[in-house]
Amino acid sequence: MNSLRLIALLSFASLATLRAADDPRPVVDDANFPLEVAAHPKLPTLYIAGDSTARSNPPLRGWGSELAAFFDLEKINVVNRAIGGRSTRTFLTDGRWGKILADLKPGDFVLVQFGHNDDGDYRDPKAKG
Repeated sequence: MNSLRLIALLSFASLATLRAADDPRPVVDDANFPLEVAAHPKLPTLYIAGDSTARSNPPLRGWGSELAAFFDLEKINVVNRAIGGRSTRTFLTDGRWGKILADLKPGDFVLVQFGHNDDGDYRDPKAKG
């Protein structure tokens, strides 16, 4: 595992100590969005972590939902785990980042794109941060 990928994983792993109980506000119910899985588990996988700008939640269109068309899916999986209405913190506290970590294997990649829902002071429980 290269050092840049390791640094990113360690940064997110340390943030994973945040608990959902710290943020009482509900987020978008993702029950209607089944967790995408790799079509060919032996191939490398490109995971996408993000908010609605990376995931299509009709009628919106996210770039992550279109990305697979640019890859040879016989050589790599593209798995979009982004979900609308998530900040970086709620993606972590919902357990979505943990599910990506659990599925990662050597040779996989993760594209992370947040910011759209991250405004506010993360220490303020009333902010969406």
